[in-house]
Amino acid sequence: MKKSLSLLFATVVIAALLLSACATAPVAPAAQPAADTAASTEAAAPAGATLRVGYAVPDASNPFLSNLTKSVAEYFAPDGVEVIVADAQGDATKQVNQIENFTTMGVDAIIVMAIDPKGVTSVIENARQAGVKVMVAGGDTGVYDAIMHTDQHAMGAMIAQMACDFIAANYADAADGSVEVGIIENRDTPEANQRSDGMATVTELCPAAAVAGVVGGTPTITFGATAAENLLTAHPNVKVILAYNDAQGLGATQTVAAMSTIDPATFAIFGADNTPDALAAIKAGDSVFRGTVRFGSDNLALDTYNLVKKMVMGEEFPVETLDPLTPITAANVE
Repeated sequence: MKKSLSLLFATVVIAALLLSACATAPVAPAAQPAADTAASTEAAAPAGATLRVGYAVPDASNPFLSNLTKSVAEYFAPDGVEVIVADAQGDATKQVNQIENFTTMGVDAIIVMAIDPKGVTSVIENARQAGVKVMVAGGDTGVYDAIMHTDQHAMGAMIAQMACDFIAANYADAADGSVEVGIIENRDTPEANQRSDGMATVTELCPAAAVAGVVGGTPTITFGATAAENLLTAHPNVKVILAYNDAQGLGATQTVAAMSTIDPATFAIFGADNTPDALAAIKAGDSVFRGTVRFGSDNLALDTYNLVKKMVMGEEFPVETLDPLTPITAANVE
């Protein structure tokens, strides 16, 4: 970066407005925040920031999402760029309105993690026509400047494979269909359906496994704890739980820890999203939470920051990025 990044950003914005024939669309000027847009994150840029990025998230109560948005904002802050997070709280209609508000505000870029990918297509197109760069993270909205996404079915299957590896190591002589597993899933979005379907392949990947019960609900610690209690009450012989994400898995871990009838040495819970709390549980070595799935590099927030910065700076950027998947267990946790 040369001298002041904020001055450089401002120069690029002006240049982009003059070069409307270029492949990179002009960036809209900044405006005042809309009243019903969520407040900036704790890492918001100082007053007088040249550029602003709107971040539309499905549900900020999800620890993975709250950690991700905070980290992205922290990367942008030294550049004098403000990140404004809009939490849809699981409401697809609310998210559409929030994206519209970002466009009205004149933000320079919007990061969209869509609840209903097809439901936001028109508002994303409106934003792009207004000169706002749009990066979609997650479900394919069909319209965007760039997309960073994950094969959710493969992620679910990776959770299942970790469970199978545990069964093979701890129940090597088990007959087909004799090791009971429970699944805590989520089907709030098309992507959630794909991941949950991938988890259901556990019996295909591991003949010894038998799905004793499936409980679906929100991807939260609270629901994970309740779901595990229900599963284990109805199916006390369950030895492995596959959780949709780390939050559900860590909630289930709390439930298992409180049950004296379960031998933690022969029990396992697996999740996904590579959250700090999940990694800490794996590192501890004394938890039944034994694995998660990382998508993207080891720093998804940095990947997001680098891509969006290129977009607003008028630099070349990849239109599509497919996140690599990595299972994280005690064998490779850092």
